[in-house]
Amino acid sequence: MDPLSEALDVFELTLTSSARFEAAGLWALAFDRHDHIKVGAVLGGTCWIEAADGSSVHLAAGDCWLLAGGPGFTVSSAPGVTPVPQAEALPSPWASTVHYAPDPEATSDPEQRTVIVSSSLTLNSDATDLLIAALPSLTRISAGDPDATGIVPILELLNGESAVDLPGGAAMRRHLAHVLFLHALRFVYGAGQSAPGRGWLAALADPQIGRSLRGVHGDPARRWTVAELAGEARMSRSSFADRFHREVGLPPMEYAARWRVYVVAHRLRTGDRRIAEIASDLGYSSPSALSAAFTRHTGRSPAQYRSEHR
Repeated sequence: MDPLSEALDVFELTLTSSARFEAAGLWALAFDRHDHIKVGAVLGGTCWIEAADGSSVHLAAGDCWLLAGGPGFTVSSAPGVTPVPQAEALPSPWASTVHYAPDPEATSDPEQRTVIVSSSLTLNSDATDLLIAALPSLTRISAGDPDATGIVPILELLNGESAVDLPGGAAMRRHLAHVLFLHALRFVYGAGQSAPGRGWLAALADPQIGRSLRGVHGDPARRWTVAELAGEARMSRSSFADRFHREVGLPPMEYAARWRVYVVAHRLRTGDRRIAEIASDLGYSSPSALSAAFTRHTGRSPAQYRSEHR
C-alpha cells in the first residue's frame, strides 16, 4: 500500500455533512472557524471563496476547492459584497438542499444562479494536524486541469444525485464527497501544491524522504534508527536527518514514535484487542511502556482514550 493510503486508513476520514447550495443575485456569506476539511464543487454559475489569510479564488462550473481547517472564510457571488454571517442567513442544521437569495427578484434569472455542493470531513485521529498543516489554506482545482480529469465524472454524478431525491441519495452523496476529497488530495499531493517548503504531504511526495515514511508507516512496530531510515532514503545519516526535519517538521525518531502512537490510537478506537496485545503487536517492551508513551503524546491513558471513543 502507498504511504498516503496507509496514513488515510489511520486518519479514519469521516464525512460529517454534505449539502447542495443554490444562491441567486448578489450575495456573500461569512463562515466561522472550522476544525475540519471542506471540499466542494461549483455545478452551475460562478462564485468567489476567500480564506482568512486573504487568499481568494474565482470558481466556475466544474471547478472544485479544498479548504483546510482553520479560521473562517467567505463565499460570495462577487468581490466587495458585504458578507452576512452564515448562522444568521441559513437554517441550522442545513437541509440537503439550501436556497439563498437576498434579492427575491434575482431568482428568476438563471444567469444569476449559482449551484454548489459542499461537504465537511473530519479526521478521527490525533494526527489530524499533520495533514491540515500540510495543506494550503485554500486550493482551487480547475475543471480543465489535466491533473484533475478524474474529478469530472464524480461531479457529473454529484450533480445528478443532488438535483433529485432518490432512494439512497444521501448515502450516495456522502460516498461521492469522500471520493471527491480523495481526488482533491491526490491533486495537491501529485501536483506538488502542499504547503511550500514544508509539510507532511510534500515529504510523502519526496522520492527519498517518502521512502523513509513508507518504512515507518509499513512497519510501525520496528525500533527504527536514524541510520536505518537514512538507508531507506538512500542518503547519508546527517543529510537525511536535516532534510527529514525540515520537510516533515519533526526529527525522524520523534515522528516514528508519534506514528506508533497514532497507530495505537487507531487500534484502540476500532478494535477489541487488549492493551497488552497492542503493546506486543507494536513493539513496546511492556503495556506500561505503551501507556507511558501514549499518555505523553495524547494526555490520556490508553484505557481512558478507548472509553472516550466507544
